[in-house]
Amino acid sequence: MQHPNQIFLLSEHRDTYETLLAEKNLPDLNITDKPQEAHIVLADPPLLSQRLDEFSQLEWVQSTYAGVNALITPEFRQDYTLTNVRGVFGPLIAEYVLGYCISHYRHFMHYHQQQQNKQWQPHLYTS
Repeated sequence: MQHPNQIFLLSEHRDTYETLLAEKNLPDLNITDKPQEAHIVLADPPLLSQRLDEFSQLEWVQSTYAGVNALITPEFRQDYTLTNVRGVFGPLIAEYVLGYCISHYRHFMHYHQQQQNKQWQPHLYTS
């Protein structure tokens, strides 16, 4: 019996995605290793761009990248829905940048080095 949703994973992180999907126990989703059976592809765009024509049943590509330029050139087929991960990294990168700025302006690295050397010398904030 063929499952209604056949997904092909084409990514440098295939094993991770396969584990995550297995943990979700999605009854209507089957991971396939046969491109010709896949209706859905979860892929790194540069990898998929080299194999796009192998997917004869393709309906939907979920990019693992925010950018999909590797898949939207005129020579590639356009007969499927293409979605990306744009927008999901905004809060994470904002927190990272804020944390880095605090670390830099509060001299966390200097204090860490001093702590390793059992020293204490206060530093004025630079901002």
